[in-house]
Amino acid sequence: MTTITQALDDAKRRLQANSEEMKELESRLTNLRALQRSLANEVSVLESVATRGLETDTETPSSGDDDATGAIEEDWSDKERLWSIIQAVFAETNRVGHATPASVAEYLAARGRTEDKDNVGAALSYLRKQGTVARVARGQWVPAPAIEAPEEGELF
Repeated sequence: MTTITQALDDAKRRLQANSEEMKELESRLTNLRALQRSLANEVSVLESVATRGLETDTETPSSGDDDATGAIEEDWSDKERLWSIIQAVFAETNRVGHATPASVAEYLAARGRTEDKDNVGAALSYLRKQGTVARVARGQWVPAPAIEAPEEGELF
């Protein structure tokens, strides 16, 4: 009788160990699937940037929109906030390959807007959820793949 009891206890221990291992593997699989989705999104964004002929590791000179006297080249103070931010992301991406909250805030300030980098960062997070912009690295943003610059008054 003890051999059957021992065999039963051993089988229960192995079953418990197997169940725990399966839980660990399921958790790892979930993490790997999330990583796979993230990497696929990154590839898509980078392909979109590459298609536009942009390089992210080299900085090009300013487009000349900024006046050395601090004068506003074009007044965007009456434009919609999100429209202005999207336009700035496009402009900065065309200029240096990506936009940062600070570069967008600077770009907007040159056009008469008062958003600071923290407000821009929050707006970029919102726009990311809307699928309008994509983050390529920490603090680096580009227009989402297949998104074109909206006309004034047209956001989504």
